[in-house]
Amino acid sequence: MVNVGWNTASLMGFVQILVAIAYPFIIIPLMVIKPAKPAASRTDIGVAIALVQSVLVSLTFLLTGLILFFNGWRLDPILQVAYVLMFALVLLLMLKEVLLRLLQE
Repeated sequence: MVNVGWNTASLMGFVQILVAIAYPFIIIPLMVIKPAKPAASRTDIGVAIALVQSVLVSLTFLLTGLILFFNGWRLDPILQVAYVLMFALVLLLMLKEVLLRLLQE
């Protein structure tokens, strides 16, 4: 039996699933087009580390999004606030990375 309630945690889980799907499609082309440091990132190890980072962030967001989407209705309000704060922090760091790569010359 699958029970999905539309509360704050379930909606945040749905947003996390969408971000997990979109993040690799945004960051991987930016890694190829505009690497973080032109001399150092063009090496194989720099690209490999950035690729592993984007895959791990996406998988983590996907798994936590699925958990929140299907089991978010069980969480008490204090735990929901903790998840909202963690989600906001990780989303801010992801946006910072994307914007730094876009604005870099």
